[in-house]
Amino acid sequence: MENLHIEIYDEQLKKIVPHFNNYPELLPHVGKNWIESPYKFLIIAESHYIDKDGLKKTHYSNWYEETSNNFNNDKLKVNLNYYRNYINTRYNVNNSFIEFKKPYAHYYNIKSAIKEVIAFFEEKEFVFDYLAYYNYFQRPAFVQGETIDNNDIDNEKAYKTLTSILEIIKPNKVIFISKKSFDAYNHSRIMNNDPVLDIIKNNFTPHAGSAWWNKKSVNYGKHLGTNKNRTGRERFIDIITNKI
Repeated sequence: MENLHIEIYDEQLKKIVPHFNNYPELLPHVGKNWIESPYKFLIIAESHYIDKDGLKKTHYSNWYEETSNNFNNDKLKVNLNYYRNYINTRYNVNNSFIEFKKPYAHYYNIKSAIKEVIAFFEEKEFVFDYLAYYNYFQRPAFVQGETIDNNDIDNEKAYKTLTSILEIIKPNKVIFISKKSFDAYNHSRIMNNDPVLDIIKNNFTPHAGSAWWNKKSVNYGKHLGTNKNRTGRERFIDIITNKI
Protein backbone atom coordinates (compact mmCIF):
# COMPACT_ATOMS: atom_id res chain seq x y z
CA MET A 1 0.00 0.00 0.00
CA GLU A 2 1.27 3.46 -0.90
CA ASN A 3 2.03 5.74 2.04
CA LEU A 4 -0.78 8.11 2.92
CA HIS A 5 1.51 10.92 4.09
CA ILE A 6 3.92 13.54 2.76
CA GLU A 7 7.21 14.67 4.29
CA ILE A 8 7.60 18.17 2.86
CA TYR A 9 7.20 19.85 6.25
CA ASP A 10 9.60 17.58 8.15
CA GLU A 11 12.73 19.72 7.99
CA GLN A 12 10.84 22.83 9.08
CA LEU A 13 9.30 20.96 11.98
CA LYS A 14 12.64 19.52 13.08
CA LYS A 15 14.19 23.00 13.10
CA ILE A 16 11.69 24.42 15.57
CA VAL A 17 10.73 21.28 17.52
CA PRO A 18 14.07 19.84 18.74
CA HIS A 19 12.72 16.52 20.05
CA PHE A 20 11.50 15.61 16.55
CA ASN A 21 15.18 15.09 15.76
CA ASN A 22 15.42 12.65 18.66
CA TYR A 23 12.11 10.96 17.89
CA PRO A 24 11.27 11.47 14.20
CA GLU A 25 8.57 8.82 14.69
CA LEU A 26 6.51 11.49 16.49
CA LEU A 27 6.31 13.74 13.44
CA PRO A 28 2.67 14.35 12.53
CA HIS A 29 0.93 12.47 9.77
CA VAL A 30 0.18 15.02 7.04
CA GLY A 31 -1.92 13.47 4.27
CA LYS A 32 -0.43 13.17 0.80
CA ASN A 33 -3.32 15.28 -0.54
CA TRP A 34 -3.07 17.88 2.22
CA ILE A 35 -2.01 20.79 0.05
CA GLU A 36 -5.07 20.54 -2.22
CA SER A 37 -7.44 19.24 0.46
CA PRO A 38 -10.63 21.30 0.86
CA TYR A 39 -10.91 19.95 4.42
CA LYS A 40 -7.64 20.62 6.19
CA PHE A 41 -8.61 19.01 9.50
CA LEU A 42 -5.85 18.47 12.04
CA ILE A 43 -7.04 15.71 14.38
CA ILE A 44 -5.24 15.46 17.71
CA ALA A 45 -5.39 12.37 19.88
CA GLU A 46 -3.74 11.82 23.27
CA SER A 47 -0.49 9.85 23.40
CA HIS A 48 1.29 6.82 22.11
CA TYR A 49 2.05 3.82 24.31
CA ILE A 50 5.36 1.97 24.30
CA ASP A 51 6.26 -1.39 25.79
CA LYS A 52 8.51 -0.80 28.80
CA ASP A 53 10.88 -3.51 27.54
CA GLY A 54 11.91 -1.15 24.77
CA LEU A 55 13.07 1.57 27.16
CA LYS A 56 16.20 2.25 29.13
CA LYS A 57 16.21 3.99 32.51
CA THR A 58 17.15 7.27 30.90
CA HIS A 59 14.00 7.21 28.77
CA TYR A 60 11.97 7.26 31.97
CA SER A 61 14.00 9.98 33.66
CA ASN A 62 14.86 12.20 30.69
CA TRP A 63 12.62 11.31 27.75
CA TYR A 64 13.09 14.50 25.73
CA GLU A 65 16.90 14.35 25.79
CA GLU A 66 16.98 10.65 24.91
CA THR A 67 16.38 9.24 21.42
CA SER A 68 14.55 6.40 19.73
CA ASN A 69 17.96 5.24 18.46
CA ASN A 70 18.62 4.23 22.04
CA PHE A 71 15.62 1.91 22.42
CA ASN A 72 16.45 -1.67 23.39
CA ASN A 73 16.41 -2.84 19.81
CA ASP A 74 19.53 -4.92 20.39
CA LYS A 75 17.26 -7.55 21.93
CA LEU A 76 15.48 -8.04 18.62
CA LYS A 77 16.83 -10.12 15.78
CA VAL A 78 14.06 -9.69 13.21
CA ASN A 79 12.49 -6.22 13.24
CA LEU A 80 14.80 -3.51 14.53
CA ASN A 81 11.98 -0.98 14.22
CA TYR A 82 9.72 -2.95 16.56
CA TYR A 83 9.78 -0.46 19.46
CA ARG A 84 10.02 2.57 17.20
CA ASN A 85 6.79 1.51 15.53
CA TYR A 86 4.97 1.83 18.85
CA ILE A 87 5.40 5.59 18.65
CA ASN A 88 5.48 5.99 14.88
CA THR A 89 2.40 8.07 14.07
CA ARG A 90 2.63 7.64 10.32
CA TYR A 91 3.27 3.92 10.55
CA ASN A 92 0.17 3.49 12.69
CA VAL A 93 -2.08 5.62 10.47
CA ASN A 94 -0.93 3.80 7.36
CA ASN A 95 -1.11 0.30 8.83
CA SER A 96 -4.51 0.85 10.40
CA PHE A 97 -5.97 0.48 6.90
CA ILE A 98 -3.92 -2.60 6.06
CA GLU A 99 -4.63 -4.72 9.10
CA PHE A 100 -7.47 -4.01 11.52
CA LYS A 101 -6.52 -4.20 15.19
CA LYS A 102 -8.45 -2.95 18.21
CA PRO A 103 -5.97 -0.10 18.90
CA TYR A 104 -6.68 1.15 15.38
CA ALA A 105 -10.46 1.34 15.86
CA HIS A 106 -10.49 5.10 16.31
CA TYR A 107 -9.12 5.65 12.79
CA TYR A 108 -12.03 3.67 11.36
CA ASN A 109 -14.55 5.52 13.53
CA ILE A 110 -13.23 8.90 12.41
CA LYS A 111 -13.24 7.79 8.78
CA SER A 112 -16.81 6.50 9.04
CA ALA A 113 -18.15 9.71 10.59
CA ILE A 114 -16.46 11.93 8.00
CA LYS A 115 -17.63 9.85 5.04
CA GLU A 116 -21.19 9.88 6.38
CA VAL A 117 -21.65 13.65 6.39
CA ILE A 118 -19.15 15.18 3.95
CA ALA A 119 -20.06 14.39 0.35
CA PHE A 120 -16.51 15.02 -0.87
CA PHE A 121 -15.34 11.88 0.96
CA GLU A 122 -18.22 9.54 0.09
CA GLU A 123 -16.37 7.75 -2.70
CA LYS A 124 -12.88 8.08 -1.24
CA GLU A 125 -11.18 4.86 -0.16
CA PHE A 126 -9.37 6.69 2.64
CA VAL A 127 -9.82 10.05 4.32
CA PHE A 128 -6.51 10.37 6.17
CA ASP A 129 -4.68 11.15 2.94
CA TYR A 130 -6.54 14.50 3.10
CA LEU A 131 -6.14 15.05 6.86
CA ALA A 132 -3.39 15.64 9.40
CA TYR A 133 -3.12 13.69 12.64
CA TYR A 134 -0.85 13.30 15.65
CA ASN A 135 -0.83 12.70 19.40
CA TYR A 136 -0.80 15.81 21.59
CA PHE A 137 1.53 14.56 24.32
CA GLN A 138 5.06 14.07 23.05
CA ARG A 139 5.95 11.38 25.55
CA PRO A 140 4.22 7.99 25.34
CA ALA A 141 2.34 6.33 28.15
CA PHE A 142 4.47 3.67 29.79
CA VAL A 143 1.56 1.53 31.01
CA GLN A 144 -0.61 -0.23 28.44
CA GLY A 145 -4.26 0.80 28.56
CA GLU A 146 -3.55 3.71 30.89
CA THR A 147 -3.72 7.40 30.11
CA ILE A 148 -0.43 9.29 30.20
CA ASP A 149 0.52 10.72 33.60
CA ASN A 150 1.52 14.07 32.15
CA ASN A 151 3.67 16.54 34.07
CA ASP A 152 4.60 20.20 33.59
CA ILE A 153 7.35 19.38 31.12
CA ASP A 154 5.01 17.20 29.07
CA ASN A 155 2.44 20.00 28.99
CA GLU A 156 5.02 22.59 27.96
CA LYS A 157 6.47 20.41 25.19
CA ALA A 158 2.99 19.46 23.94
CA TYR A 159 1.81 23.07 23.75
CA LYS A 160 4.92 24.34 21.98
CA THR A 161 4.75 21.44 19.54
CA LEU A 162 1.15 22.23 18.64
CA THR A 163 1.82 25.93 18.10
CA SER A 164 4.74 25.01 15.83
CA ILE A 165 2.69 22.52 13.82
CA LEU A 166 -0.10 25.08 13.37
CA GLU A 167 2.39 27.63 12.11
CA ILE A 168 3.84 25.28 9.51
CA ILE A 169 1.02 23.12 8.12
CA LYS A 170 -1.76 25.72 8.60
CA PRO A 171 -4.91 23.61 9.13
CA ASN A 172 -8.33 25.24 8.80
CA LYS A 173 -9.82 23.24 11.68
CA VAL A 174 -8.32 21.51 14.72
CA ILE A 175 -10.24 18.75 16.52
CA PHE A 176 -9.09 17.12 19.75
CA ILE A 177 -10.34 13.55 20.03
CA SER A 178 -9.24 13.50 23.66
CA LYS A 179 -10.76 15.65 26.40
CA LYS A 180 -7.56 15.24 28.42
CA SER A 181 -5.48 16.62 25.57
CA PHE A 182 -7.90 19.50 25.02
CA ASP A 183 -7.92 20.40 28.73
CA ALA A 184 -4.12 20.34 28.87
CA TYR A 185 -3.92 22.50 25.74
CA ASN A 186 -6.47 24.96 27.10
CA HIS A 187 -4.69 25.21 30.45
CA SER A 188 -1.40 25.98 28.68
CA ARG A 189 -3.10 28.51 26.42
CA ILE A 190 -4.50 30.36 29.43
CA MET A 191 -1.18 30.24 31.30
CA ASN A 192 0.53 31.73 28.23
CA ASN A 193 -2.18 34.41 27.88
CA ASP A 194 -2.82 33.27 24.33
CA PRO A 195 -6.17 33.95 22.64
CA VAL A 196 -8.80 31.38 21.75
CA LEU A 197 -8.15 30.33 18.16
CA ASP A 198 -11.09 30.21 15.78
CA ILE A 199 -9.77 26.99 14.26
CA ILE A 200 -9.86 25.29 17.69
CA LYS A 201 -12.48 27.03 19.84
CA ASN A 202 -14.22 24.27 21.81
CA ASN A 203 -13.43 21.48 19.36
CA PHE A 204 -13.08 18.38 21.50
CA THR A 205 -14.65 14.92 21.66
CA PRO A 206 -13.93 11.80 23.71
CA HIS A 207 -11.42 9.38 22.24
CA ALA A 208 -12.87 7.89 19.07
CA GLY A 209 -12.01 4.41 20.28
CA SER A 210 -13.64 4.74 23.68
CA ALA A 211 -17.12 3.69 24.78
CA TRP A 212 -18.13 7.36 24.91
CA TRP A 213 -17.80 7.65 21.14
CA ASN A 214 -21.16 5.85 20.89
CA LYS A 215 -22.51 6.61 24.36
CA LYS A 216 -24.66 9.65 25.04
CA SER A 217 -23.67 12.32 27.55
CA VAL A 218 -24.95 15.80 28.30
CA ASN A 219 -21.30 16.92 28.22
CA TYR A 220 -21.21 16.40 24.46
CA GLY A 221 -24.43 18.27 23.76
CA LYS A 222 -24.06 21.46 25.78
CA HIS A 223 -23.51 23.46 22.61
CA LEU A 224 -27.13 22.65 21.69
CA GLY A 225 -28.60 23.76 25.02
CA THR A 226 -29.47 22.24 28.38
CA ASN A 227 -29.85 18.46 28.68
CA LYS A 228 -29.13 17.72 25.03
CA ASN A 229 -27.52 14.30 25.19
CA ARG A 230 -25.10 13.53 22.38
CA THR A 231 -22.60 10.79 21.67
CA GLY A 232 -18.97 11.61 21.06
CA ARG A 233 -19.51 10.68 17.43
CA GLU A 234 -22.45 13.09 17.12
CA ARG A 235 -20.35 15.84 18.67
CA PHE A 236 -17.53 15.11 16.20
CA ILE A 237 -20.01 15.40 13.33
CA ASP A 238 -21.31 18.69 14.73
CA ILE A 239 -17.74 20.00 14.77
CA ILE A 240 -16.85 18.99 11.21
CA THR A 241 -20.16 20.34 9.90
CA ASN A 242 -19.63 23.67 11.68
CA LYS A 243 -22.48 23.35 14.19
CA ILE A 244 -20.12 24.15 17.05
